[in-house]
Amino acid sequence: MHWSRDNIVKDYELTGKVVDGYILANKVRGGYYAVSFELGVVMFYNLQSCTLECLNSFRYGNPYLRLDTGFSIMIAYPFTEITIDTDILDKVIDTKWYLRKNNTRLYSIKSREFVTYIYGVRGRGHKNGDIFDFRKENLILSKPFSTLTSGIPADIASIELRQTPSLPLVCPLEGYSTDGIENTMYDSKHILNKIGSWYYAREMVGASIVYYKVTEVSLKSGSPVFEVCGRFTGGVPYLISNGVVHLYMINGYEVLLDESDFLTLPPNSFIRAEHNNFKFKSIQLVLDKRTFLVLGRYLLGVGGTDGILAYRNGNPLDLRRANLVCVDAGVYRRRHTKGITVNLIKGGIYRVSQMGKYLCSCRTKAEADVIAERYRATV
Repeated sequence: MHWSRDNIVKDYELTGKVVDGYILANKVRGGYYAVSFELGVVMFYNLQSCTLECLNSFRYGNPYLRLDTGFSIMIAYPFTEITIDTDILDKVIDTKWYLRKNNTRLYSIKSREFVTYIYGVRGRGHKNGDIFDFRKENLILSKPFSTLTSGIPADIASIELRQTPSLPLVCPLEGYSTDGIENTMYDSKHILNKIGSWYYAREMVGASIVYYKVTEVSLKSGSPVFEVCGRFTGGVPYLISNGVVHLYMINGYEVLLDESDFLTLPPNSFIRAEHNNFKFKSIQLVLDKRTFLVLGRYLLGVGGTDGILAYRNGNPLDLRRANLVCVDAGVYRRRHTKGITVNLIKGGIYRVSQMGKYLCSCRTKAEADVIAERYRATV
């Protein structure tokens, strides 16, 4: 270990205590996680019987120890010591993490890669060679994603640049008026809508947004306690301003909807962001466990094969009716590609052609895409 018990921050009463050679970590339901770094074993310390019990899995999330050195130790399944920054600990402890791909990559139970989930970009390596040191200062990060098909304008006169939804600034909405606490700032936290007796709040932490729950009583008393929430219960956080609903997704996206459409969504449904290989794909409306609809198509009342959904301003998160349009697939492809396509052929060669006529060949798809765009600019 590159740390000692003296550095452990006592988040709970018994954290840091040694029981039969096991260090008690974070408190979970009915007891504590007990970790033996020498044996590479995690046990469960039962508070009622004051005994250690074997664990087949991490039932209540991953064990962790917060240190006063600015970083924390989290145990991934199977037993692996992961070093992370303390400021992101609250965001990851609600999700179960385990090792995949020959025990070299850290993933969640929802198949989300750790670095991509936290920082929004893929990791390219570790500066000190330790593949389990996930402190930001030790990571070599790739460039942000920029390959999202965002649609075309309604008149189909020009093609918008492809773009990736970006994280919004955490600040109050302009023109929003209320006599309550909604849409106000407390320190660096943006207070959102009220659900029951508590409010949602969000805060920019590094390159991501963290969501909290806070009670109305504590806010009015001036000493609020913000509880990190890894998932939304009771509804999605939102604010309504000038007839536009601002929906705040758990991954940081801000979706715009007309108030009239928002109020007529089916009951017990919820909205989520769909991804494919860590790339944003669309905003979905989930009706039940087996029914997923593209929200833009649902609002327009068009089926999945009725043309291509496009966005007038190029923003796929702006789902106001004035920004949505469904265009003919053939017209879209002709305008988007101008008949110039890139295809992978035998031998791993990428061929650039126009309406079936050969133009050139390239060894990589990146080179072929660049040449294809040059040809399209001249057509």
